[in-house]
Amino acid sequence: MPRQFETPMFWSEEERKYLAGTDIQDRIGREDAEQEYTNVLLPVISAHPELFPVGSPHTSIDAFHLQGSRILSRSFTVPLSRFDNTPKAAEQPEDSDDEEEEDQGVVVMMPFADMLNAAYEKDNAHLFVDEEASEEFKSGVMMRSTKKITKSQQIFNTYDAPPNSELLRKYGHVDVLPLLKDITKLLKSSKVGAEWPFGNAGDEVLLSGEAIVESVAETLGEKADDKWRDDIKTRIDWWLEEGQEDAFPLGYDEEIDDGLISFARLLSNDEDWEKAQKKSKPPKPTVDGDVAAIIIKAIEQRESTYEGAIEVYQAFFLVSSTNVVLQDDIATLKASTQWSAINSPDALKSDETPVSQQRKEMAAVVKLGERRILKIASHVIKKAVKTEAAASKKRKAGSVMVGKGKKLS
Repeated sequence: MPRQFETPMFWSEEERKYLAGTDIQDRIGREDAEQEYTNVLLPVISAHPELFPVGSPHTSIDAFHLQGSRILSRSFTVPLSRFDNTPKAAEQPEDSDDEEEEDQGVVVMMPFADMLNAAYEKDNAHLFVDEEASEEFKSGVMMRSTKKITKSQQIFNTYDAPPNSELLRKYGHVDVLPLLKDITKLLKSSKVGAEWPFGNAGDEVLLSGEAIVESVAETLGEKADDKWRDDIKTRIDWWLEEGQEDAFPLGYDEEIDDGLISFARLLSNDEDWEKAQKKSKPPKPTVDGDVAAIIIKAIEQRESTYEGAIEVYQAFFLVSSTNVVLQDDIATLKASTQWSAINSPDALKSDETPVSQQRKEMAAVVKLGERRILKIASHVIKKAVKTEAAASKKRKAGSVMVGKGKKLS
């Protein structure tokens, strides 16, 4: 097991400022962990010196952070039923309503599964936890290959496609890989630029529902009073009770999340709100000028939380050659490229250690990926408005022609 981590949990307060604006900024959890240690564990430790020797490094706050990070980075959540050898038919009667308890997940450590690395679209094995994985094994889990694996070929496990913000938060590294052609094409068409065509294809930005609320409020100005806030709270409560999300993912995509569009319509359009209540269904994800303005305003507000212009980050990671193979960490990539840090907010300072600079570079990779996605989303929503306007114009023209036909007949 690792004895040290490069995750932000172990960064200095100054180093954690590198992450300002990112999805990871408010999800590090160091303060919450220290509060839990102080309020829950420390009283027990102090009350039993016969079990926990005073001054032992194994019961310190640093040890607590270390063990927590080990679990976060190396655990799996699997159904509790997979560790019970009792046949399911005998566990519960047919009319039992305890299905939720039956499906309860448990966090477990699996050394063999943890031995395998992961890389975007490189996976050739998967950890199966469902009963259908194998007739031979009625309990436990099974690691199986999903593709033919040749001799000396590395086995990669499946960890979905986590964005760099999650990779950094959980594991202390970021993926710096050649981006797919579709993504570089999208970067260019969105006028973001692909001078540095590397990153993580699985990157995403979560746009919070709160950001949409504030965007609507800013649009309304003085009309967004306390009465309006109460009404909006009612709409949000309804939205959540319908099983909808309170944050919306943006990625390297030519389409905007339907939930985001529906949520913006629900908050900004009284007619859509009334229809939604009657039909018990969210508004249709149709983009018009008003909805687009709300989403774009929320995106721009999110963009303003990052330091420096996006062009500066592009320059910071500018490389001299596109012939780069799979890279597992920035240090390797940096050694094989020419770096430009002119006027960069992430430029190396004379009093910074190499470790601190590497952390700054990883934070910059996360920020560049997220900012690219925000730029793309803004471009996509503007394009969607034009497309919808053209379609609406065409529909109206068709209606006029039908009307004329009827008149002539």
